[in-house]
Amino acid sequence: MSYERISNDAAKRIRATVLGWEAMRLRRAVGGGGTVPQQTPGILVKNITGYALPSYSIVGLSEPIWLPTTDELEALFLAQVGMKAVPPASPEYDGKFAVLLEPIADDGFGMAAADGIVSVKINVTDDGDETDTADIEDEESDYLVQKAGGSAQILWKDAGEGEKWAVVRIGGGAGSSVLKGVLDEPLTQYDTATVSIHDSEGATGQHVEATDWMLADDEELPTGTHVVVAWCSNEWIVINSACPPVA
Repeated sequence: MSYERISNDAAKRIRATVLGWEAMRLRRAVGGGGTVPQQTPGILVKNITGYALPSYSIVGLSEPIWLPTTDELEALFLAQVGMKAVPPASPEYDGKFAVLLEPIADDGFGMAAADGIVSVKINVTDDGDETDTADIEDEESDYLVQKAGGSAQILWKDAGEGEKWAVVRIGGGAGSSVLKGVLDEPLTQYDTATVSIHDSEGATGQHVEATDWMLADDEELPTGTHVVVAWCSNEWIVINSACPPVA
């Protein structure tokens, strides 16, 4: 692991820059001109993607800006939570992303929403898709994508297909969701099958791909089996079924 080592004087200059930037942001928010930031609490990020990014861009969060490897860096680490912003590669940064709350120049500092409610664009490929969670698209900084088990909960999205504005709750998705459904096809050990998700009113229109890690080698769950699936380690797994497997 590489460490970013800086002198005590450099640490003081960086901290002064951060505090100066924060004061300017607050003045702007109370009427000093410019766009008022969204109310979602943000964290400080350093843009190391290699290019400037506009507001509402999606970035992956890789490591702290200041690693606590010296007393001076530890003081910065504790005084200001800050993360390095990188291109949002999937699956590495699934659930580990932020939405920029302002434009940030390459190698510059700014604020980003890593938790809470924020406006963002979502790529909608099927307007009839009722999936209510989203996560990053590989190497795509312009929008999130609807994804079963995504880490962001979609509270609202504009109608239609393509890149649409939405309101999401980052951290409110299905990172630990448990859903009920019916197998659309037979499922054997370590295999993956499509599950139609159901609620108390019937089929929801949502489908997920789920794997069963608990069946014996010669066992099979037939089409139509009622199952319970859980999101774990970036995949849906079958944790229970309503009827015994068929040998």
